[in-house]
Amino acid sequence: MSATSRTDGMNFAGQHFDIQAFSGINGEKTPSWTSYVFQWTQLPNYYLAEAASQAGISLKSLTVGSPIVLNGRTLHITQILSNMDRLNSYSTVASMSGQHALGIQTCANSTGSLINTYWAD
Repeated sequence: MSATSRTDGMNFAGQHFDIQAFSGINGEKTPSWTSYVFQWTQLPNYYLAEAASQAGISLKSLTVGSPIVLNGRTLHITQILSNMDRLNSYSTVASMSGQHALGIQTCANSTGSLINTYWAD
């Protein structure tokens, strides 16, 4: 089965990614290379794609209107917020999570201090 024909997990930019839970508790960090997209347990409709992974690289190619298939449900990117301060982004992320069906973040710079968030409905 090709990546583009899969509907389980998360699928975008012609790629398939399995989903793994992520808590972020006690400084937990995602691996710098991984085949997963991580579902944040604090906000169940919010996901993390490590920038150095294929998911992070592929995510950065998406634009408004790009499709994402999440467990069989097709959504489309409706908004992208770029260069957010990662350490001061929680209130914005929590608010946006309440307004959108899905959010995904990836780091926007090499230090991880800035993030881009992609919102889909």
